[in-house]
Amino acid sequence: ARTTGNRYGGSLKIGHEFAGSSLHFTPFIGVRALHGSLDAYSETGVTGLNFAFGSQHVRSLDFQAGATADFDLRTGDTPITLGLSGVYSADLSNGDRTLSGRLADNLSQMTSVQVADGNGSNFKAGAHLVIGLGKRWSWTLSAGTETRNDGKNAVQYGGSIQTGF
Repeated sequence: ARTTGNRYGGSLKIGHEFAGSSLHFTPFIGVRALHGSLDAYSETGVTGLNFAFGSQHVRSLDFQAGATADFDLRTGDTPITLGLSGVYSADLSNGDRTLSGRLADNLSQMTSVQVADGNGSNFKAGAHLVIGLGKRWSWTLSAGTETRNDGKNAVQYGGSIQTGF
């Protein structure tokens, strides 16, 4: 089945950086809005069992409050940054959306279910380590965790190499 859809969003954060010689601390508050849609579509390929789906629209508006802290460390000429972050998010637009569908190859009626929209509330904490490699290269290691009010928690790890010209 082929279909089209879109997803877009934006965020606005207001904060202030408090900087010392090696510590940069930035508390902030903000809002994040997301919208997504998926056009209606029908499956093909299995006569009698193909499913037709109605269009879907998803919305989320979150309040965010948090802080970041970066510690600039240096060993000789190698810049090293250790960063910590924490963000609390709460969904301001909890609501429901309708998903609908039916078997496409017969006379069955459309069936709809109500699904909770939004992410509820969560807290995210993370840490990253950035080490410079020469004037134009660096590498980053990161780890983060998300604790949600619905019990669906997550842990993420990352690594990357950056360059600039």
